[in-house]
Amino acid sequence: MRQSNRKIKKIKRTNKRTNKRTNKRTNRTNRTNKRTKRTNKRINKRTKRINKRTKRTGYIRGRARVNSGKTDAVKSKGGPPESGFSSGNLKEINETIHITTLRKGVILYRTQPISCKKIKPMNCEDTGKMGIYFSKNKYTPLGMILEYNKPMYLCKYKIKKDIKLYNGKYIFRSLEPERYYRTIEDWRKGKFIFNINPRESINHIQGGVKGGEEYFTPIHSIFDKFNTVKGEKLWEKEDEAEVFINDPKLVECISQNKFSISEAEKEINKLLRKINLS
Repeated sequence: MRQSNRKIKKIKRTNKRTNKRTNKRTNRTNRTNKRTKRTNKRINKRTKRINKRTKRTGYIRGRARVNSGKTDAVKSKGGPPESGFSSGNLKEINETIHITTLRKGVILYRTQPISCKKIKPMNCEDTGKMGIYFSKNKYTPLGMILEYNKPMYLCKYKIKKDIKLYNGKYIFRSLEPERYYRTIEDWRKGKFIFNINPRESINHIQGGVKGGEEYFTPIHSIFDKFNTVKGEKLWEKEDEAEVFINDPKLVECISQNKFSISEAEKEINKLLRKINLS
């Protein structure tokens, strides 16, 4: 009888341990599934945003569209007679080209992993141009720390002399229409020829300017909060714009501060709190 009781107790202990291990494994599996689900959700969201931007570019990883606007005194370079563009067509294109001047002393920002004094022109995968990207406020550069998910320096620069910039990141196509469009109808529809680099790396400005109204924000969920009526108004007040300059000698570094990922997120959240207060 005693032996039988001991056997029963042993079986119970064994079952208890087995159940405990099984429950642990089940809990681990559930946690893994939850993490996988969250990761997939983030990946799907990111993929949708990237695909949305890819639709608007001539470079597979870019984020653009062919912009249209109104008149300015800048002229498009005409093509040969066989290019399919008449003088009337070129006049129509010219009316969409605008220029913005940033005055000496204007402050610009960017982030990079090395010292802010070390800047050099780099190839832009979106446009095929050579130059350096800056921002008119600090929030987009801080957002790049979140997008790339690594600490970087927040760099502050001052413009050394007046700089003329073409309005619109992709306006270079309208400056050389015969290279990017087969006909004026293609130009009107934004149907351009892919993977052609511009002959000249022109300076440009994108965001809040005529012919380049659309703002480009970093690929991170925190910036989705600006896609509301209040969020858009707040972003406009921050006077943000993407600035591309082809010559690093046009700016001088005046400060640099290393930001961790959490510090960058904290700084952007400070701005976001203004949405709730408004």
